Amino acid sequence: MKIIHLLFFMILGFCDIKAQISEQTNFQVALSDPTTKPFFNQHSNVDYITITYEENKAGWLSVYLQNSLKNKTVKPNELYMMSFEGDAYLFKRKYPQLILPKSAALKVKSIPGIKDLGDKNIQYQLVTTLRRDSTFYDFMFYTYTGKLYPGPPNARGRAAFKGDVDDFQKRFTVAFREWKPIAVSDSVLFISGIAEKNGSLSNVKLETTKQSLFSKKCLEFIEREAITWWPAVHTGRKVSHPVKLFVRLNKDDSITFSAW
Repeated sequence: MKIIHLLFFMILGFCDIKAQISEQTNFQVALSDPTTKPFFNQHSNVDYITITYEENKAGWLSVYLQNSLKNKTVKPNELYMMSFEGDAYLFKRKYPQLILPKSAALKVKSIPGIKDLGDKNIQYQLVTTLRRDSTFYDFMFYTYTGKLYPGPPNARGRAAFKGDVDDFQKRFTVAFREWKPIAVSDSVLFISGIAEKNGSLSNVKLETTKQSLFSKKCLEFIEREAITWWPAVHTGRKVSHPVKLFVRLNKDDSITFSAW
């Protein structure tokens, strides 16, 4: 449980939290589960994998290799934010055999000593740990006062794209179809940039593959259209912060865009 708690607060460390958080209860359920054994047989260097779920969706996914505890560290060897399409793509490409379990449902109805639980600011945390022959579910429940995260809910103190992602993808798709015919040899692009404290995007550049006409046009489109951002917040102040962007050209000529 100590590792799970450290993982939980390490994740919160990515956020600029203003609330007072009080853990109320936590417990672990361990189940025999041989379904992941073929995966661990194929990836013998992997010791275990933890997945943090929030609002029934996978968030941080951590991969710990066999030598992690021997080196007296509980920091993950590989860390993926699964809500970011770029990290999800990299994880699935490296570990295509692993099917992530769905989030287990849990809701606390009452706790001795806490009245009117439904009126409290409450938060649930589920961390699922996959091992060779078993699956562990760590449930944590806590209450908080004040504002848990500054800025929009999806940002949690980080910089976040301010526009509507679905609308942006549609406009991106329309633009791509106007570029045709265009040769595409790099249908997946990883791009970086800086979300400035004034909400603008700067220093947009390609991080993978050599620049092509397709990637050049994608960069130009992002620089022209992805211009409004929620700035990151640190110790109550807006700050410039690096962001990762992911662009994928799908088989139906639509564009997937994701930012983190």
